[in-house]
Amino acid sequence: MKQRLAANHADTKIVRAAVRVALLAAERGNRKAAQNLWNFAYTTARNAYQQAN
Repeated sequence: MKQRLAANHADTKIVRAAVRVALLAAERGNRKAAQNLWNFAYTTARNAYQQAN
């Protein structure tokens, strides 16, 4: 149980960091980088959720 919680926490940290950088890239006008990071964050979150359930 603790390992799963730790893994979920790590996934959450990765997703939050990717979204934060995607928003920063969008603010700076780098649309392609923002889209790539957003897709990475979404895919990571979806996979983590599927593994948890």
